[in-house]
Amino acid sequence: MKTKLIFTVLCFVSLFLGAQKESKQIFGYGAEVIYNMPVQSLGFGLRVHAKINENWFLSPQLSYFPGISNTVELYAGLGINYNLTPKEKWGAYPTVGAFYNRFYNHTDYTNDIAKLNSFAPDLGFGVVKNAGCMRPFAELKLNPVWMESNIRIGAIFYIGECYKKLICPAYTSLW
Repeated sequence: MKTKLIFTVLCFVSLFLGAQKESKQIFGYGAEVIYNMPVQSLGFGLRVHAKINENWFLSPQLSYFPGISNTVELYAGLGINYNLTPKEKWGAYPTVGAFYNRFYNHTDYTNDIAKLNSFAPDLGFGVVKNAGCMRPFAELKLNPVWMESNIRIGAIFYIGECYKKLICPAYTSLW
């Protein structure tokens, strides 16, 4: 519950800052579908993308796996992305993150690392559309503790400045 409150506060703070006229920050809000390949589990996520400068983004994220296979988990934390191609139509970025993991049915597993509450780092690589109000993205991530990989596909929606500055979102760069 505390995690949901922290994520909600982060979203509202970023929404407030993103709405300021003088702000050079651009915030995007998104949703994603996640497929955990080793356990063949489907999950859903929410995220915020906060542009720090031309290359760097912070991304608070909340992910939930509702037990479609046999795993019920909640992840909440922060990802850091570095856009390698910010001036191209599509951006490519490495990502690293630190997440709190709530593994609800951890007692169904017999290994030593299955705990109710744990730290879950992740590493990955992604692609995102660099301009426009709706920016599709895809990521491949790896949790090095569990050696689990997952694919994330979703869209980030930018509000405010994106509508004012872009005449043709498909071909105009924000940066």
